[in-house]
Amino acid sequence: MPEIPRREGADLTILLTRVENPLQYGCRDHRARWTISRFLEEADLDEVFSDTVNTGIYLLGPRCWT
Repeated sequence: MPEIPRREGADLTILLTRVENPLQYGCRDHRARWTISRFLEEADLDEVFSDTVNTGIYLLGPRCWT
């Protein structure tokens, strides 16, 4: 996985996965490749907009540490 953020020049990468029931996770929506446009933590049933959720695994690029 680290080769994709490095190649794309990402400062922060969030590992995502698809689940059947996203209610206890953070949902995400993306419009452009590699870009999250909307993120909602622990959505209620009427707020869920995606089955793709945040796993809590983050890759921070060098610019995040300076």
